[in-house]
Amino acid sequence: MNLRKYDPALHPCLCYWMARAGLTLEQMAEELGIASGTMDKWRAKHPELKDAMKPGVDFVDALVEGSLLKRALGYEVVEVIRERVPVGFNGTVPTRWAMKITKRLSKHVPGEVGAQCFWLKNRKGWRDSIDMKHSGAITTRQDFSALSDDELRQVVALADKLEVPVAGRN
Repeated sequence: MNLRKYDPALHPCLCYWMARAGLTLEQMAEELGIASGTMDKWRAKHPELKDAMKPGVDFVDALVEGSLLKRALGYEVVEVIRERVPVGFNGTVPTRWAMKITKRLSKHVPGEVGAQCFWLKNRKGWRDSIDMKHSGAITTRQDFSALSDDELRQVVALADKLEVPVAGRN
């Protein structure tokens, strides 16, 4: 079968399943043995191909979104503990063993901060930084005139600690 020649009965179906499996356009083109440029041309020329791929892509996106949301919110998991236990005896000596469920532990997996940040940045438009603009006057030497001698000494001590030069001092 020649997959390099577009077949309207075959390629939309193949591309749907490849999209549903999470393959990118480049990966689909590679699987079909064509160049990625050819895949782009096919999608432009054959709307049924593009239309067939969309539900597959949407399906995978919904799975990823659900997984991300689960990681962001946290979830409950039941851990099953299986242990080797004797099931057949010859007197008091075990002759047969089997794996049996001995414990079920319910655990809460807390939400992950990274997933929460990613969700909020993409869904709510949160940003890592805040743009701030200064408004008002820049503090100058004459603004210190209203300070008491004790307050002025504290400002100078802080400037010394931060290694900030103070005008009028050597």
